[in-house]
Amino acid sequence: MSVEKVNKYKEEKANRKEILAKQKKKAKAAKVGLITGGIVIVALIAVAIGVTIRNERVAYLNSLPDYNTTSMALGDLSGVLSTEAPTGTDESGAAGETETAGEEETAAEETAAQETESAAEETAAEETETAAEETAAEETETAAEETTAQETEAATESETEA
Repeated sequence: MSVEKVNKYKEEKANRKEILAKQKKKAKAAKVGLITGGIVIVALIAVAIGVTIRNERVAYLNSLPDYNTTSMALGDLSGVLSTEAPTGTDESGAAGETETAGEEETAAEETAAQETESAAEETAAEETETAAEETAAEETETAAEETTAQETEAATESETEA
């Protein structure tokens, strides 16, 4: 038996460099595998945290009010337009046709405001501008009629005095 032990020892001594090289390669491969695995795990965790932060930020930004849209102002405009005072009365002091026309215009403007809120932003902006132009035109016509009536009365009074 001692001869067998001696032969085994001689073989191990002759192959010792190869055996040590194999063991070093295995140890190095295990070390590289652990480091690579650790880097991959850390990268996955970092990506997960980054995605979570991004999603939270997007949700926060989407929850902020958008002051560039006209949908919030339309409700206010319809409230302002509906509080207009009647412009003309007849001699008895009761409001004439102008009050009925004002009520119809107010109802039409409220309906238009409701439609524009449900429509796209561009459509809402166009309808709002149109309603504002119509209101401005009506006010201008009313002012012109009042001015004409006053001028007519002034001319009549000056003719009667002369």
